[in-house]
Amino acid sequence: MRLEFVISPQDEGRRAVDVLQFRHGLSGTLVKRIRLYGELTCNGQPIWMIAPIHAGDRIVATLAGVPPSERSPDALGGEDLQAAFQADGGRILLLDAHLCVLEKPPFWLSHPNRDESRLAVTDFVRTLTGVVGVHPVNRLDSGTSGLMIVALDPYGHDTLSRQSRAGECVREYVGIVHGTPVPPGGRIDAPIGVDPENKVRRTVLADGKDAVTDYRTESSREVETGAGRAVISVVRFTLDTGRTHQIRVHARHAGIPLIGDPLYGIRYGSSCEGYAEPSLVLDGRISRQSLHAARLGFRHPVEGDLRDFESALPRDMQDVLDGNRKRNVAEEPG
Repeated sequence: MRLEFVISPQDEGRRAVDVLQFRHGLSGTLVKRIRLYGELTCNGQPIWMIAPIHAGDRIVATLAGVPPSERSPDALGGEDLQAAFQADGGRILLLDAHLCVLEKPPFWLSHPNRDESRLAVTDFVRTLTGVVGVHPVNRLDSGTSGLMIVALDPYGHDTLSRQSRAGECVREYVGIVHGTPVPPGGRIDAPIGVDPENKVRRTVLADGKDAVTDYRTESSREVETGAGRAVISVVRFTLDTGRTHQIRVHARHAGIPLIGDPLYGIRYGSSCEGYAEPSLVLDGRISRQSLHAARLGFRHPVEGDLRDFESALPRDMQDVLDGNRKRNVAEEPG
């Protein structure tokens, strides 16, 4: 990480740490990492964080990597991992010194968990860039495909996370749902918490955390399944908050469950009651929830310009729309 700027007249005489935090948005944790593991210079000379600085001074803050205690060896074969990413439909849209924007294939983890057999996006980015301390800015569920940002340095992660929390990032998802939304567009404002009967799942709870999802129906159609015709809709969801499984929970709550969803769809529990055979057949034609992160917009943490990315529907979701049978792909483990 390298952050370079010239002190403006309004910051004359302020402490370096105050300018870093309040003018340039660095968190206290990142400032501490620069102090302990990086370097702060003024006009080419090292300075303390509490040193006063003056108008016209050129400040450079650098952080070469992550603290030694946070380093971990990468035991995965880099070439094999990159080949697997591409074979599964993954694609890099932007890669620079600060961040990586990519399309996550379905069934890949955003970040490694205890199941070491699962492929993870951050492992792929480590092998691609050689950077150990990479951090996902937005995480997607394993079965959700689409656009992700992975920060390559703490400053990028911190800045983009702040944008996300402030609602300054555009996060749009396209889902394929059973039935037709009524009304065709609107806002789902329903708090979400852990399901008391299943700790893996989330559900709408009166005492849950605030969760808001905007949606609009892009199209509806009938699809032939072999057991009759089923009505489905393409819906675009926009996140105002970022709760675990938010879109999936809100879609179920609104009576438009995502096709194929193993946790919140019509195949879970008694949800299939009220759904005819054609819908059940169609639901089995995809091995995951029909949800894709289709658009992502943000301000570049260093360059400062607006970046906007879009991603087309992956093949398995397009097959659902076209009424095609499920391709011969592996079911998601666990």
